[in-house]
Amino acid sequence: MAEFEIIWQNLTREANMCANAGCVVVYCMYHNTHNEVHHIGHEHNGRRRSPVAVAWALQRYLIFAILSCVPDRQRTIRELKVGTTLIKSSEDGKWYIRHGPGDYKTGKTYGPRPALLLAPHFYPELEAFMHVWRHHLNPQHEYLFSMYV
Repeated sequence: MAEFEIIWQNLTREANMCANAGCVVVYCMYHNTHNEVHHIGHEHNGRRRSPVAVAWALQRYLIFAILSCVPDRQRTIRELKVGTTLIKSSEDGKWYIRHGPGDYKTGKTYGPRPALLLAPHFYPELEAFMHVWRHHLNPQHEYLFSMYV
């Protein structure tokens, strides 16, 4: 968890968040994260990137993409687990973040939170990260995101 908090601190320091029509738009000021996704396999000089570099760039993009449609606490992102708090609906194929009563401090009082829908435009990147790229970060845990060391 402490490793992800370091990532979080670096990302939030480098990001500028502003409200736009009721949702949060995230602009990455330093890393140009959206551009990295479009050119994820190559460096700016045309050389191919290592699988670890691709996984790291895609993870950074996904953190911002999730925050852009689910403006929640960093703990929500930090503790995402596929199949537990990050769920793909078998009915409509959409991805949701779901918190049960044990996932947040006041859960015993308020019960499960409503499901938070992720924006469909980054589902391909999310699924590619989970099935192709995540293992290059050598995760030793069940959480979606990892700290690359």
